[in-house]
Amino acid sequence: MPVNQKPVMLQHNKVYTSTEGAILPSIPEQRSSEVIQNMSPLEVVDPHWYMDSFPHLPMALLCPQFTGICLQRLIIATANLPIIQHGGYWQLHPALIEAWARLENALYFVFKKLIAKTEVNLPLDMYLTRMPHTYRYRGKFISPKQARNRILRSHEAFLPLMAMVSFAIAVYPDHRPDPYSQAPWITYLRDQWNVHSVWLEAFAESCIARFDQAAYPRVGVFVDIAKLNSANILQILYRLKIPIWFCWGLPGCDPSRYQWEFIKDFYPHTMSPSAINVAQKEYLIPSINACRDDPDQFHIDSPPHIWLFR
Repeated sequence: MPVNQKPVMLQHNKVYTSTEGAILPSIPEQRSSEVIQNMSPLEVVDPHWYMDSFPHLPMALLCPQFTGICLQRLIIATANLPIIQHGGYWQLHPALIEAWARLENALYFVFKKLIAKTEVNLPLDMYLTRMPHTYRYRGKFISPKQARNRILRSHEAFLPLMAMVSFAIAVYPDHRPDPYSQAPWITYLRDQWNVHSVWLEAFAESCIARFDQAAYPRVGVFVDIAKLNSANILQILYRLKIPIWFCWGLPGCDPSRYQWEFIKDFYPHTMSPSAINVAQKEYLIPSINACRDDPDQFHIDSPPHIWLFR
């Protein structure tokens, strides 16, 4: 195969190319925005087909790392949650309730302020995923089992929220002549909104703000080219090296009718099933649940530090 040709893959009688070469993961079902809105948080951060309503979902972290002063409060032991009994009810430890609430408020604040400054034409029907507090980590429950279920679901809901913030950072205007200078979104939050420099420096080093696919892999997105209304968001994903799998439709259709410049490099060089003869590697993207079961990723040794705004 010529060097400039991308591998072409055939799956379920549909032709695919990808930013990831000949790697084609398990293909998800195409779902409506209403279905996604009602999914559990872990289902929300699985790979999906691109939808204008949820442009931030490709930013979801494949295996989040809760390190540093910002995110370490999310490190929990799923088998030994800090649940206490108080007044006949069961609840999350008050110190952790406060720490999670501060983080949730901070993440939503950052998202709201940065997304308001974007120069990208965002979809009019963009949905926000459910916030963690709506799963009631601050609540009191009649049994430890009920408390555990609500707390774990709330914990999982931080993952799509983190994807929202990553997306807001990605679409914030960045016209730096020197790419190694301080990111404009950091300067904006510090100077315009008085966000503490120590918190910002730590946040900028977290998995939310770093777009390094090798160190902090993100789930990426499948794109049905025939249903794509705009390539604005895809261009940003491509620039950040977020995985994209392009579906060009049935064999025999003409991909050249899609004229977005950056995807021309991914036109399939053939649409003939007999000519598509490449080594297709099928694999399942690891479930995020695998990370939740890793004691090195989810544990608490001491009450979390609280560093937010001054």
